[in-house]
Formats: sequence, C-alpha cells, structure tokens
Amino acid sequence: MRGIMFRRVILPRLVYAVYRSLSATWRLRRREPPEMVARLEAGQPFVVAMWHGDELGLVCFSRYYHLATMASWSKDGELMNYVLRKFGFETARGSSSRGGSGALRGLMRLSRKGWSPVIAVDGPRGPVHKAKPGVLELARVTGLPVFPCAMACSRHVALHRSWDLTDLPTPFAKVLIYWGEPIIVDRDGDARSPDMTQRLEDAINRCRREGRELLPRLD
Repeated sequence: MRGIMFRRVILPRLVYAVYRSLSATWRLRRREPPEMVARLEAGQPFVVAMWHGDELGLVCFSRYYHLATMASWSKDGELMNYVLRKFGFETARGSSSRGGSGALRGLMRLSRKGWSPVIAVDGPRGPVHKAKPGVLELARVTGLPVFPCAMACSRHVALHRSWDLTDLPTPFAKVLIYWGEPIIVDRDGDARSPDMTQRLEDAINRCRREGRELLPRLD
C-alpha cells in the first residue's frame, strides 16, 4: 500500500516540483516561422511532430502554446500525465501500442476544441529518429498543418539508458525550440506514403541541425 501511494501520489508531485524548479532556471528561446506566428495569433491549432528524447526540454514551452498529447496507461505514463497536466497540457490516454486508436481519437477531439496535438513520431519503441506516418494521418483527417520541431540546448545531461536518447538541460542552460516550415497533407492524398514519411523525417532532422547552429548566436 505504501509503495502504491508513493508511486501514484508522492512521486509525480516530487518529479513535478524538481522539473519546475529546474526549468525555471532555463533561458528559453523560440524560433517560429511566419506561418506558425499567424496561426498562434489567430488561435488556430496545428499538429506538432518531434523526436522522442526532446520532450524533457520542450514540456516547459507549453506556456506559449495550447498543446495536447498522449499519455500511456503505464506507470511512467501515469507520472507523465500528472506532470504534463500541471504544465497546462491536455492529455488523451493511451499510446500507439496500448489504446492507441482511442488516444488518437482523443487527440482529434481535442484539436477540434483548439488544442494542438503533439506526437513523438519515432515512438513508442523506435528505432530512434525514424518517422512513422501516424502523425501525417492525423493531419490528413483533421486538416491541420504539421509543424516539425526540435530542441537545442547549451548544456545537458544525456539520459541514454533507453533507445530514445533523452537529453535533460542542466541548470541555467539556454534552451531553444526550433520550428520548421509547415507540412500540408492533402485530405485525398496518401498520408502513409514512404515519400511523405521521409519528408517529415528530413524536416525534423533539419530543425535539429539548424537549431543547434542557431543556438550559439542567440543572447
């Protein structure tokens, strides 16, 4: 009973407190293309595509965006669900391996309410930095553009104990979220084609490369 109480009640609050304290020291920077700025000013949602491993740097940027994402039913998912909601995310429960169809339907419903769905497109188990087409299908069904993004930070701790190569920015690091140009998916097109998936993969990698090149030039 004590173990369940710690895992379900105490640990999520402890993780949230630590992450909030740490991220409060970061110097946050954003690079947004004009198309994204226009949608933000109009209050219009969009779909976010990113790699696993960048999420620990990106969660605190939710103050600038109206974001929703999937949170699995696993123990780690329960913890992340608590932290994400504390940072202002909406969540749809499930993952692409457990309850995935229900979670995707949940993201579609949230997008109709103005939330921007976020999907790590190389999940849930990799291979790392290899895009899967689910996010493009979501964009096709909702009619929303996909904005690829990546994190760059000046200093980090590599938490590479699993396949996703997670990086955690260290105290007082400069952290940049770099957004790419939108990808439009035709409602009558083939969102799952290899060409579309490769285009998405290349776009996220371009964000990653250009973000790292830009970061040292930012104040």
